[in-house]
Amino acid sequence: QEYPSIRPTLDLNFAATKSLDRRITFTRDSLGTYTDDMGILKYAPNNTPRFDHDLTTGESLGLLIEESRSNILPYSEDEGNWTGNSAGTITTNSGIAPDGTNTASKISTTSTDLDVGPIISGTTGGNSYLSGLSSGSTYTYSAFFKASTNAQVGNNFMIRMKRVSGDLVAESTTFALTSEWVRQSVTFTLPANVDRIWTYVGGVVGSEALVWGAQVELGSFPTSYIPTSGSTVTRAVDTATIKGT
Repeated sequence: QEYPSIRPTLDLNFAATKSLDRRITFTRDSLGTYTDDMGILKYAPNNTPRFDHDLTTGESLGLLIEESRSNILPYSEDEGNWTGNSAGTITTNSGIAPDGTNTASKISTTSTDLDVGPIISGTTGGNSYLSGLSSGSTYTYSAFFKASTNAQVGNNFMIRMKRVSGDLVAESTTFALTSEWVRQSVTFTLPANVDRIWTYVGGVVGSEALVWGAQVELGSFPTSYIPTSGSTVTRAVDTATIKGT
C-alpha cells in the first residue's frame, strides 16, 4: 500500500527539538522551575518556556505547560523553620539540593516516627505554618527526598497526615530512599472540625534522609516546584498560543 509523502505544515515535536516554534507566542508572568537533561532543577524567568526532563531517567518530556498554582508553605527549603519533636532532629544546609545548592536539610530519627512537617491548624487554633486552608478541600504535599549516606539507601520513610490526637485523617505513602533525589507526594482532603494536623514524616530508628523543596498546594496532584522563603508564592499559568493560519 502506498502512503502519501506530503510533510505536515506544522510539526511540534518539543521533546526532540527542545525549542519553541517561532509561530508560537509564550507567556508566564512569574518564575517557573523545570529539570534539565542532567537532572538539575533550573529556574526559568518570566515568559521563558520550560523544556522539562524526567528527574530520574533524564528523558526529554517536551514543553511544560501548567495551570497557576500557589505553594502555601512559606518555607520550602529551610526546614529549620518547620516544627519537630523529640523523636529526631533537623539539620539545615546538610547536603546538595536538586538545584545544586547546599540547602538540603537532614532528618535524623531516634524513634519510628518524626513530626517534621508544617502544622495545619484547624478550628480550635494552635500555632500554624499554613493558613487559609479550607476544610473539605483537597491539597497535595510534596518534597524531594534522598538517602543521606550509602548506608541509608533502601531505608523506608513515610509521609502522612496525622491528627494531633493520633487519628489518621488522610492518605499516606511509604517509600524507599535511594542515592538520587526523588520527589514524593501525598494528596489529602482537609477534614472539618479538626484541632491540628501535622505533616508526619517517619522512618525507622536511626534512619536519616535529606529533604528539600517542600510544597503544599490546592489540587489533587503535584505541579512543578515553587520556591518560597517566608510567604506564599504563586506560579502564573503557562500560555502558548498560535495566531493566524
